[in-house]
Amino acid sequence: MKFHFDAALIASLLALPSLSLAKLGVSKLESSDEGKLIDVSTEPDVTDNKMSIRSGSLRSSASGNLANRRVTETQDSPSIELYPDWDPSKKYSSYRILSHFAGNGIWDVSVFELYSDADCTPGNKINISKSTATLISSGNAPYAGYEPASAFDESSYSLWGGRRDGEYFWLGYESGPSSVVKCIKINQGNSNGQWMQDSFKIQGKDGDEEWTNLYEVEGAKTSTGELVLNLSETWSNNPDEEPLFETIPDMSDEDIASVMKWIAAEVGMVKNPFCWKDSYGRGVGTLPGRVSDCPSGYTNNGLTCGRGSDDIWAPSKVADCPSGYTNMGYTCFRGTDDISAPSRVADCPSGYTNMGLTCHKWWWPHTLSGGPSRFTCPSGYFKSSISHRCHKNCPEGYTNTGETCHRGPSSLGMSSMTCPEGYFQSKATARCHKLCPPGYTNMGETCHRPVSTLGLDAMTCKEGEEAGVGGARCYPVNGYCFGGEEYDAGLCYSRCSNGFDGVGPVCWGTCDNSQVDCGMACAKTTEDCVLAVADQVVSTLILAANIASLGLATPVTSGVSAGASTITVGGKVVAGTSKAGKALVKLVSKLQTVKPSGLAKGATIYQRVVHAKTGTIFRTIKTSAKIGSEHYGLAQSFRRAFAEDFANQTSKEIEAELDSHFTPETATYLKGLWADRMLTDLADAENWEIASSALGYVSIVDISGVTGVVSAYAKPVCDENVPFPCTDANLNC
Repeated sequence: MKFHFDAALIASLLALPSLSLAKLGVSKLESSDEGKLIDVSTEPDVTDNKMSIRSGSLRSSASGNLANRRVTETQDSPSIELYPDWDPSKKYSSYRILSHFAGNGIWDVSVFELYSDADCTPGNKINISKSTATLISSGNAPYAGYEPASAFDESSYSLWGGRRDGEYFWLGYESGPSSVVKCIKINQGNSNGQWMQDSFKIQGKDGDEEWTNLYEVEGAKTSTGELVLNLSETWSNNPDEEPLFETIPDMSDEDIASVMKWIAAEVGMVKNPFCWKDSYGRGVGTLPGRVSDCPSGYTNNGLTCGRGSDDIWAPSKVADCPSGYTNMGYTCFRGTDDISAPSRVADCPSGYTNMGLTCHKWWWPHTLSGGPSRFTCPSGYFKSSISHRCHKNCPEGYTNTGETCHRGPSSLGMSSMTCPEGYFQSKATARCHKLCPPGYTNMGETCHRPVSTLGLDAMTCKEGEEAGVGGARCYPVNGYCFGGEEYDAGLCYSRCSNGFDGVGPVCWGTCDNSQVDCGMACAKTTEDCVLAVADQVVSTLILAANIASLGLATPVTSGVSAGASTITVGGKVVAGTSKAGKALVKLVSKLQTVKPSGLAKGATIYQRVVHAKTGTIFRTIKTSAKIGSEHYGLAQSFRRAFAEDFANQTSKEIEAELDSHFTPETATYLKGLWADRMLTDLADAENWEIASSALGYVSIVDISGVTGVVSAYAKPVCDENVPFPCTDANLNC
C-alpha cells in the first residue's frame, strides 16, 4: 500500500513531537526533487493516538496546496438542477449540503467553500468559520480533526470525516453572513474514489425557516473529487443573459381592472381639459302653494270638502231580565219550582212524649190535658192546625204544601228589562242596541254615517298663510313655495346644493372662475369646449398632458447631450429629461428595433408572488418571457421610474389614495401596471413602429385585457368623487 506525500508535508509531519514515520508504519521512503511526489510504502493503516490516516485521503502538489493542484486537473461535468418555485436572488444566512446514505458509511469533505460570484473568485469567497457562523453536520469520525470546521479552514490537508445521521449526511453552517451563493467549491473523498457521494442537495434557510431545497447535483463522484459548481448558470434559460426578478401580488384580473379604472377616472379628472358638469335630479316640480284645509274628516276635492259614507259594526245584544228570569224576547219568564221541606213531630213539654194528639208520661202514667195545644215547634217551623205537625217556613214567594215549598210560574213585561251602559233598548225589538258616535245613526247592527259635501266656505289656511283666489289653495305670505323650495317656471322645486344651479328638475354643477361654461360642461378654453362638445377624442388631450409629465422635449429645448436616445411624439423628435422619460425613450427606441424573429429569445424571469394584503412572499415562479432580457429589463426600468415618480405622473392625491389602500409592494406593482398602460396608449396614439406583440411581451400582465386602451378614457364629470374599489387586497376593506 502506498501513501502520496510531498516533501513539505513530510517535514511538517516529522516536526510534530508525537508523530514519526515509525508511528505511521513507513518502511521505505522514495524522494524526488522540485516537490514531486514521494512514493512511500507502508503497512496497513495505523490508528495509534486516535489518528487514522486512510489510504489516499491526503494528497498534495508541489505548492503544498491540494486545492490548487486539483483545480489544474481535468474535472468531470456533474449536472446541477435548480429546484422550482424559489427565488435564487434571495439571501440566506444558512447553507448546507445533504446526501442520502447510499451504502457508504463515510463521506470525506476537505473543502466546502461558498462564493458570491459565478466563478468562485477568491476575493468573493464568503467568510465562514467558527467565529462567523455556527458550523453543523450530521456527525463525524470520533477523532480530533474530523469536525465540520475542518471543511471550512481553508486547508486541504484537514477534512470533515462525515458520518450519517440516520439516512442522511449533511454539512454546513447556520446564522452566518446573509448571502446569495452563486458558486460552490467542494473537495470530497480521495484519489481512489472512496468516501465520496455521487449526488447531493444544496439547501438554504434564513433564521428559523425550514430548510429549502435549492439545487440538486448529480454525477458528483468525479475522478479527482473536486467540484466547482457555477450555480447561477441554472438561473436563466438563456446562459448568455442574467435572469430578471419582479414582485407580483396575488390579485385577480377583476380587482386589477377595477383599480386601473379608478386611476383612469382620477387621472382623467386631473389632466382632462374638459369635464361634464355634475348633475342630479331634484324631483318632479309641484304646483305652488298647497290645497286649503278642510274640517277634520273631510278631504279637499278642489272646490269642495268631501266626506264619504261610513258604517261601523255595532252588534245588538239581548236585554237583561231581573235575577232568576229568562229573556224570552218580549217578556221575562220564570218557571215553577219546588223545594223539599220535610215536616217533623211537634215537641211536648220535658218528660212527655208526643202521642199524636196528646203528651203522655210513661214512667208515671199521666196524660196532659189540652191535647195538641200543648205541642210546640222549633225556630224555622210552624205548627199545622190540621196535622198538628211542625212544617218548615218557605222562602219568600214559596208556599208550604206539606212536605215541599212550591213557587208558581211568573212572566214580566218589557218594562222589567234593562240594558248596560252604552246601549239603549229598542221599543220595536226589545233588544239592546249600541249608542253610535256623533253623526252616525244606529241601523240595527251597524252605525251609519251618510255622505257629506261642504263648500269653499268650509276651507281654511294656517297662521302665516293666505288663501288664494276662491280659497281653494293656501300660499306663504308674500311667496309661492313652501319648505325652502324655489319657484321656477310655474312650479316649485327643492333648492340645489351649494355649487349647483337648478334648471327645471335638474341641478347642474357650476364651472369655476378658470373655466369656460359650455352649457352642460366646463372646459379650460373655448377651443377645448368646442372640441369636446363636438365629441372629439378626449384621450388625445390627456395623452398630451401625460407627455408633458413624462418630461419629453425636443433635444434643443431639453438640453440633453448629443447622441441621446430619441423617439417621435406628435411629429416631433423628443428626448427624455426626467428619469421616467429617459427610461421610456430608451425602452421605445429598443422595442422599435425588435424583429419578429427576435421575440422568442426567452428572458428568464423570477416572479416573487406575495400576499397582496401583507407583502410577504409565499411562492416564487420561474417563467420565460417571449422577448430578451435586455428588452424586458428596460421595461422593468421604465415601470420602476414611473412608479417612483407616480405623484408627478398622476397627482399627489392619487398616489396618496393608492398608497393608503395597499401595501408598498402591491401599490408599486399597480403603479407599474399603469406605466404599462401609458406605454400602450402612447404607442397606439403615436403609431410607433413596434412589433405587434412586443408591447404585450414586456408587460407584467396582458395590459389590453386588464386595463383597456386609449378609448377607455371618458369625458369625466367635474369634481366627481369616484369611490375607491374595495378589492381583496384593499387594506381598508
